[in-house]
Amino acid sequence: AAFFKQTMTGEFIAETEKMRKIAIEKATTGGFGVDAGYWFKMQTGKINLLKKVEDHFSEDLAEKATILKSEATNELIVSLSFALVGFLVAAGLGTVIGRGIRAQMGGEPGEIEEIANNIANGELSLNVDSSREQVGAFAAMVKMQGRLSDVIENDIQSIVDSARAGDL
Repeated sequence: AAFFKQTMTGEFIAETEKMRKIAIEKATTGGFGVDAGYWFKMQTGKINLLKKVEDHFSEDLAEKATILKSEATNELIVSLSFALVGFLVAAGLGTVIGRGIRAQMGGEPGEIEEIANNIANGELSLNVDSSREQVGAFAAMVKMQGRLSDVIENDIQSIVDSARAGDL
């Protein structure tokens, strides 16, 4: 606004304003008494001043747009960085938690499910990798399967022994 007021002063502006007042006063009667060449010269001068103001404002606007673009780019980079760090932290925590759960389970859930289904179906013989450490729920399932097998084997042996002895 200050640049506009500073630039839009002087002969072109004053003379244009005088001619405007004359045009308004004599709008209905005519006879403006202004030389067309002089009017054209003053209007052209005023237009050139307006162009100077426009150029100044457009330069300021372009500079501000460049600054805003730079700030927006920086904010985007920061936001993406935070998102990437958040993703990496989430992935890391997911891995750690997943490993912790698998450690408590002692094996993959599918393996434990298979053992439970075998026990439920009466299949008490188990082929387990003995070199692998047995911990958690997996170890408990293997122990349960072995214990059930022993109990049933002992019960069968007792029944066979009783039958031989005639105690049935």
